[in-house]
Amino acid sequence: SVFLPFVSPLKINEPPLLPATISNTPLIFPIDTGSTGILLGHPKLPFLNTTGYPPAHSYLSSSNLLYAGSLVPLTLTFIASTTATSTVPVLIVDAKTHCPWYNPLTDAGTCPPNPSNHSDTGTALPTAGISYMGVGFGRNTGDGEQPKAIPAANPFLNLDSVDDIPVDSGAWHTGYILNTTGVTLGLTPNNTEDFAWAMLEPGTTHAEDPRDWAMPSMCVRVNDEAEDCGAALIDTGIAQMYLRRAVGRVTPNHTLSKPMRRRVDDGVKIAVDFLSSEGVGEKKEVVVGYEFVVGEGSKMEPVFVVPETQKEGKARVPFVNTGRGFLLGYEVAFDAIGGRFGFK
Repeated sequence: SVFLPFVSPLKINEPPLLPATISNTPLIFPIDTGSTGILLGHPKLPFLNTTGYPPAHSYLSSSNLLYAGSLVPLTLTFIASTTATSTVPVLIVDAKTHCPWYNPLTDAGTCPPNPSNHSDTGTALPTAGISYMGVGFGRNTGDGEQPKAIPAANPFLNLDSVDDIPVDSGAWHTGYILNTTGVTLGLTPNNTEDFAWAMLEPGTTHAEDPRDWAMPSMCVRVNDEAEDCGAALIDTGIAQMYLRRAVGRVTPNHTLSKPMRRRVDDGVKIAVDFLSSEGVGEKKEVVVGYEFVVGEGSKMEPVFVVPETQKEGKARVPFVNTGRGFLLGYEVAFDAIGGRFGFK
């Protein structure tokens, strides 16, 4: 296994940062478990000719940002006490657009005119500062937001070499462990022995790539009401929590005036249990859980909670994005070979 330390220990208000080089160019990447694949502004590698490479895009709904450019295979070098290399397709971004009305299922990588103001085609933003490393799993959910979010795009799952020695795929157990200080690439009996494991369901492209697994299962309770069960995401990319309950369930909330945003009220109790996919219904095993009261400032509490109200006829499965605060209480591990997610 290889340990790669973050630039500084994880804090609630900023994503963890990891140094790497591409073509001898030093780069700093925010590490995001809420997406899969690398985004890099073309000005970061101005010498790179992307002519002839396939067009690609990624839409991050939490920020309403659309990234478009070309998908180019590149080798990253992680330099710590050990050196590791990984070759993955990188989205070299030539256009970044703020486009809140973008529909990932129909708009195919281009920001359409604003339905309420046809002269508005989104806000073009500079690409020079873009560097983003998505290392999450289960993010290619068929909603069109991240069509290239497959295991082959995850640099943590595609190591070529460690200290200039080629990685033996038969001996190397693909996966990673994340904590507040850094990431460990490669799982061993020693580094995983104290984890509690949730089994995962196969992901969208599991038949083509057996390393593709769905997000972990969870049940969430609000103020001791009946629980809502669905999928969970532990997302190092954001400080807040997103909470989507079943149709008809309302979490007490208020609206901020500038900007117009909804927030869950202080005093609301939220409890999340992570489940193993083994068993059905009541037989599902709770692996670990945590709870907090909004506004009390406990260690794992997100900076705020955003409620999502479900509409009849457009219902989606309940969902909790914990934000990065969860990592202030637990280490997590993703076993890409065994289809397991671990907590410690």
